[in-house]
Amino acid sequence: MPSRNTGIFTKGFVLGTLVNLLLYVNYYTLMVVMANYCMETYATDLGTAGFSASIFIVGALIARFVSPAVIGALGRKKTLVLGVGMMTVLSACYLLNAGMAALFCIRILHGFFYGLAQTTVTSVTTESIPDEHKGEGIGYYMLSVTVGSAIGPFLGTSLMHGPGFTVMFIVCSIVAAAGLAGATNVHDMKSKAAAAKEAREGIEDLAAAETAGAPDANAYPARVSHRKLSLSTFIESSALPISFVIVLVYLGYGAVITYLNAFAAEANLAAAAGVFFVAYAVTMLVSRPFTGKAFDRRGDLPVMTSGFVAFMAGMVVIGTSGNGVMLLAGACLMGYGIGTIQPSGLTLAVRRAADDRFDVANSTFFICLDAAIGLCPLLLGWTVPLIGYRGLFVLLGGISIVAFFLYLALRKRGMIT
Repeated sequence: MPSRNTGIFTKGFVLGTLVNLLLYVNYYTLMVVMANYCMETYATDLGTAGFSASIFIVGALIARFVSPAVIGALGRKKTLVLGVGMMTVLSACYLLNAGMAALFCIRILHGFFYGLAQTTVTSVTTESIPDEHKGEGIGYYMLSVTVGSAIGPFLGTSLMHGPGFTVMFIVCSIVAAAGLAGATNVHDMKSKAAAAKEAREGIEDLAAAETAGAPDANAYPARVSHRKLSLSTFIESSALPISFVIVLVYLGYGAVITYLNAFAAEANLAAAAGVFFVAYAVTMLVSRPFTGKAFDRRGDLPVMTSGFVAFMAGMVVIGTSGNGVMLLAGACLMGYGIGTIQPSGLTLAVRRAADDRFDVANSTFFICLDAAIGLCPLLLGWTVPLIGYRGLFVLLGGISIVAFFLYLALRKRGMIT
C-alpha cells in the first residue's frame, strides 16, 4: 500500500485517470450509435441492432470475472497494455464492414478487452491513493467516468450525424491508441515481488491441476479444488453487499441512458435531452471534490444518504418532466446522486478487502454495475408498454428508496463499513 504521506495527485494517479477517461470515451462513443449503425448499414431490425450494442457488456462481464486471474498470471502492467492494445485493434476492425456475424464477434471481444483494461487501470490507480484520502481520491478518479460518459455520447452522435460512421470509427481508434500510449507509462505501485508472491500460489495450483489431468475434483489436491473451482476465485464476498445496493440504483441509470432519447422524442423534449448528459456531468464535476472529502472526514452515512435522496428525486423529476427545465433539473439531481453513490460505493467495496483481494473486490463491484446496465433493457423493457417511460422512471425512483433502506440494514449488520 502507498505511504500515508503520499499525496493523491501523483504522476501515476493522473496518468491512470486519463487512461480510464479515454477508455470510457471509446466505450460510450460507440455504444450510443451502434444500434443506428446496424440499422443503417445492414438494415437490421431494432432487436438485432440493440443486441449489437448490449453484447459488448457480455464481453465486459466475462472480463470482470477473469481479470484477477489474468492479472495474477501477467501482472497489472502487461494486462493493461494487452487490454488497451486490443481495444485499439478492435476499434479499427469496425472499418471492415464485414457483416453482422463479424460485428458481433468484434463487439464481444471489444467488450472483453475493455473490461480487462478498465478493471486493471482502476486497481492500479485507486490502490495508489493514501488510505486517509481514499474517498476523496476515488471521487476524483471516478470523474474520468463522468467526463467520459458526457464526451462519448456527444462525440458519437455528432460524428454520426456529421462526417459519418467511417470517421467515427477512425476517431475511436485514435482515442484508444492515445489510451495505449498512456497505458505503457502507467506505473504499478505494487512491486513485482509482491505481485509475484500473490500470484505464485494460484499459478502453482493451476499447474498441479493440469498435471493431474483428471476431471474428478477428488483427484486434485484439496487446496487446488477449493481455490480454482470456487466462486471466490472470481468474486470477493466482502464487496457483494454494497455492490448489490448499487445495482438497484444502476437499474435507474441504465434505464435513463437506454430510454432517454425515446422518452424525449415522445414528450417533445429533444432539445433538452441533447444537453442532458452535459448537465449531468457538470453537476458531478462540481460536487465530487466536496463529497469525496466529506466521505473521508464524516464517514459514508451522511454522504450516501444525500446521494440516495438526490437520485430518487432526480428519477421522479425526470419522469414527471413537462418542460426542458424540469428535465435538466432531473439530470442535475441524478448527476449528484450517481456522482456520490458510485465512488462512495467503490470505496466501501475495496476497503473491506484484504490487500491480496483488492483486484477481485474492484472486479466484483464493476461486474455488478455492468450487469445492471446491460440487463436493464431485458429486465425492465417489458414494463414500458404497460406504464410508459414516465411510469418506469418514477418506479425506479421508488426502487432507489428500497436500495437506501437495504444499505442502512446491511450497514447496521456490519456488512457495509
